[in-house]
Amino acid sequence: MTTAAIAAALALSLPVPRVPVARARQPERAGLYARLAQLPFAPVVEVPWPLQPQRDIDLASRYMLASTRHWRPLTNGTSGYVPASYPLLRQIAQGLPRPSALAALVRLADVRWIVVHRDLLGPRGRAAWRAAAAAGTLRRVYEDPR
Repeated sequence: MTTAAIAAALALSLPVPRVPVARARQPERAGLYARLAQLPFAPVVEVPWPLQPQRDIDLASRYMLASTRHWRPLTNGTSGYVPASYPLLRQIAQGLPRPSALAALVRLADVRWIVVHRDLLGPRGRAAWRAAAAAGTLRRVYEDPR
């Protein structure tokens, strides 16, 4: 009993360590994700969705963090668990913005919103998305300078 009382007194007399706290860095493109949060609730896919594993992990993590700004289901965001459908959907997404790839993603994952990070695409990819928007295949609901 005495030992327990001494241990309790000692514990109470020790200084409480203060853990430094820093504000989490806000996801880039906060305006984009705020706008997405205002749109009807539906699944999202973010482009690019690379086939290279390391790049995919990097972008999927960023997309997942950013999804906390809009809380829509994210087709290509993972957090430790990769669903069985992931490789198939990723392969199909390589064909975007072709109508056949878009139709397959809608049919298989009910994707309604596509976030295109043009600054992460090469010249051919940017040109393909511009052409799809110009042709009316896709409807732009938000755009920022990047």
